[in-house]
This record gives sequence, C-alpha cells and structure tokens, in this order.
Amino acid sequence: MNFKQRLVRYLMGIMIGIILSGFFFKDRLSLFTSWLPGNRIIDRLQQSSWLISGHDACVLSCHKLDVEKLKTALREAKVDFSNSQTHGPIKEYELSLFHAPNILDMRFSVNDSMASMIKLESALSCDCPE
Repeated sequence: MNFKQRLVRYLMGIMIGIILSGFFFKDRLSLFTSWLPGNRIIDRLQQSSWLISGHDACVLSCHKLDVEKLKTALREAKVDFSNSQTHGPIKEYELSLFHAPNILDMRFSVNDSMASMIKLESALSCDCPE
C-alpha cells in the first residue's frame, strides 16, 4: 500500500468521524462557537435582569414581542462592535436583530447582572409616547 492510498483512507476515516460526531452531538454544536465574543455578550444579556423604559416596551408590543420572547430571539442577533463601547465598568453594546419583517436595532448598557435597554429602533412606525 503506497502513501497515496494510506492518505486517502486516513482522510476518509476523518470525514466519517466528523459526520458521526456531528450526528451524535448535534444538540451541543453551539459549544464550538460559545467562546466567540458576540456569543458571550448575548449569553450575558440573556442571563441578566432587564430594565426597559415604557417607550421601548410599547415598541416591543408593537412588534408582538415581550421580554422573554426577545431574550430567546437574541440568539439570532448580531453584535456591532464598531458602535459598541466596551471599555469601562459600564459597557454598552449595539445589537441588530432581524425579526420578520423588520430589523430591530437595540443598544444595551450592561453592568454586573443588570442590563438596561437604552435604545430600540425599528423601521415599523408605532404610536408610542416618548
């Protein structure tokens, strides 16, 4: 058996192992990406207690969302680090979430275990008091 045959068999074994691992551990595949900065921030936001103003709560209800639904929908959000302020004791993060048919732009201030929603904007116009 020459080197080329051994290499092909080795690579086939690796591919079969990857496919079987993906099949058996598909519910835990998020462990591979949980260490990324955006995912860590979203995990921190989901575990925090939230303070939301009356205007932001009205905008959420206009989108047929409440705090718990928004926390679960944050899994699909993208963190915009270029517009976030990550230095200092109180950090502010800018997030963008596609919630059909609109895009929600949110800004959170995070301090210890408390997250305050500073801004919530969407293209959908709601009649909410400022």
